[in-house]
Amino acid sequence: MKKILLILVLFSTSLFAEKSENRIISLAPSITEILCALDLQNEIVGVTDFCKDPYKQSDFSNKSIGGLINPNFEAMLKFRPSVIFTLKSKANHTSKLKKYGLNVIELDHHNLPGVFKSIQVIGKKCGKADQANALYEKLNSLLVDKDTANGKRVLITISRLSSKSKVRLWVAGNDGYYSKILNLCGAKNAYQASERFSQITLEALIKINPDVILLIRDPVSEEEALAEKKEWQKFSTIEAIKNDDFHIITGDEVMIPGPRFPKLLKKFQKILIK
Repeated sequence: MKKILLILVLFSTSLFAEKSENRIISLAPSITEILCALDLQNEIVGVTDFCKDPYKQSDFSNKSIGGLINPNFEAMLKFRPSVIFTLKSKANHTSKLKKYGLNVIELDHHNLPGVFKSIQVIGKKCGKADQANALYEKLNSLLVDKDTANGKRVLITISRLSSKSKVRLWVAGNDGYYSKILNLCGAKNAYQASERFSQITLEALIKINPDVILLIRDPVSEEEALAEKKEWQKFSTIEAIKNDDFHIITGDEVMIPGPRFPKLLKKFQKILIK
């Protein structure tokens, strides 16, 4: 019986797709932000629990398909999507959705060029090619590398010492995203692992000895910021701490690669270009 119901849902999905230009499901916050930047909010029928519209603050509360790792496939089928946008890193989702005969498009958000290219892919698919190309050109024009030979060595972390995570820090590697932003500021990543984020010990932090430390995270209160800075001051032998070059960069755009990249770049430039 369950298989019969599934077939009926899929059949109605294909019929509906013929009558509607776009019924879009997004399986990542970064994808949702691109859709919203292209004024496709009203054509989104499903998003993850972590997706938001940072521009017009659309209400997606009744469009949830679950989390990033374990989305609800039955919910997605009920939304009868004409297209589902997902990330290449979620290939297991793609294979399962394609078994249901759904139109799935994978996007690469591992680096800035990939993020920008996905804007064009989405725009072309959803009838917003001109708007997407204009946004692509605007963002791509910012990718002008500076000479980093004598640039500062910067460590980017998402871990708060004041949160009592005592022995390890999550730090950004040479991933093509944060490392690229550093290059655009004439700086370089102090941690050269290829993974986007890795855990290191506090002993490794001391050995890396960065010139600058950037803690990126959601907004914190002034009290929390002071408490965090106090914890980092315990590592007074590190150049960044010794020279008062520890900074907290906040905002929900700092963890979501997408059209708000210029805003994040300006935050990095304010600290690193003096």
